[in-house]
Amino acid sequence: MAPRQVIIVPVLPKFDDYAKKVLEDLKKVGVRASADFSTDNLNKKVRNAEKMHNNYILVVGEEEEKSGTVSVRNYKTKEQAVEKIEDFKVRVLEEIREKRL
Repeated sequence: MAPRQVIIVPVLPKFDDYAKKVLEDLKKVGVRASADFSTDNLNKKVRNAEKMHNNYILVVGEEEEKSGTVSVRNYKTKEQAVEKIEDFKVRVLEEIREKRL
């Protein structure tokens, strides 16, 4: 299993509370997750997350907060998608169970 499974990156500090909620939700179900609450700009946060080889980078902002979603970036494939938090949790837990993550 990957040591760094998920990192949550809020677009701006005003979305830190939503990022904390997502972080707590993931940790509750056993996902190794962290968040970047630094004052760096979004590009730098994403670049730092990529350097740390997190399997998934979840970017959260206004649209994601309103819709209960996360913007998901896969480290390996570089694919990006928007997913409901619950759908992402189910998929990641399945990957962990199958030892793909």
